Amino acid sequence: MALIGKDWWDVDPDTKHIDWVKAKEVYARYWDDYFKFSVARNPWDWLASLYNSHRRGGDKSWSEFIASPNLRDHEQESIIQSDIIGNEVDMVLRFEHLQDDFSYLCKKIGVEARLPHVEIGQGERTHYSEYYTDEQRFLIERMFGRDIDRFNYSFSSPAIEASQQNKQIISSLKGDVVELNLQLKKAEDELVRLKKLLQAVRGDLKVFYRSMNWKLYQLVQGFCGFFRADTDGRKKVKAALRALNDEFKK
Repeated sequence: MALIGKDWWDVDPDTKHIDWVKAKEVYARYWDDYFKFSVARNPWDWLASLYNSHRRGGDKSWSEFIASPNLRDHEQESIIQSDIIGNEVDMVLRFEHLQDDFSYLCKKIGVEARLPHVEIGQGERTHYSEYYTDEQRFLIERMFGRDIDRFNYSFSSPAIEASQQNKQIISSLKGDVVELNLQLKKAEDELVRLKKLLQAVRGDLKVFYRSMNWKLYQLVQGFCGFFRADTDGRKKVKAALRALNDEFKK
């Protein structure tokens, strides 16, 4: 309804609460050309929500409802989501992260739309896992096996989810530690290379320093001879200057 800007309660009743077979019949002229999507929900969570919804107008206990869950008379005949959704949809959104999936859908089909969110219940919602006994949990697992397999759902609880989140955090941290160790190894290798380079430079500087000292000595000696008007001294000065010039060109 968010995509076409209509209120759910104003939509033709014959086009609501229908499965994919009925939808294909109603929208036959558009079916092959339109982008088709639906929404799936964790079966255990969905049944807890259905029970709370049905309980407003009924008197079934949770145990009675879960033993033979069903939809209302005006809704789909099958309660199995795979039967309702079918295999001809182009995308299945997940109720658990509906806003993100809806945003992705809009981007994919090139539509700008906002998904309204209406809080029907009041107060903090009880996690679905608190409704089930172990026997009831496995009953739904058998009953909704196709949905669980197709949409990759599992029974969870706040404690399990927290544990899974902790495992994800630990796994992420382990990956960070591995990456840091690799970076540290690279840094250590670079430090070794720089130390070797520094040692080589120091060696070259020592050789250069000794060479320069000797050339300066020769230059001084030549100047002394030059100022004594010694022809040989002038030659020494010129030779020393040429040597210095050659050294700086290297």
